[in-house]
Amino acid sequence: MDGYPSERRQTPRIYLRAYAFNRQAEVRKGGKSHRLGLVDISMGGARLSVAQGGADTLFSVGDTVICSIPGVADGGQLQNLSCQVRWVDAAQLGLQFLSAIPLSTAQLQQLFSR
Repeated sequence: MDGYPSERRQTPRIYLRAYAFNRQAEVRKGGKSHRLGLVDISMGGARLSVAQGGADTLFSVGDTVICSIPGVADGGQLQNLSCQVRWVDAAQLGLQFLSAIPLSTAQLQQLFSR
């Protein structure tokens, strides 16, 4: 599908559902906060899902948003991340972190397994 730029991914992803990690992300845009499912994450970005659909009515490609992953003992590294929406469809969206997370894939996976 054209909306999923997998061929352009530059960093390995942690597919959270594969590890039974049921995590949420809080995304703030224009003074509104949205709770979304965290599908995968890497040092450079994340894929999020909207349970009821409608991601494409909440977000547009190019939007600048702030993303936080609550409930992770990360020392603040996964909080208040400035992001840009890179792609969006009815159920999901892809975010690019404007500054890469300074953690390896193994370190990210360890954070989510605690």
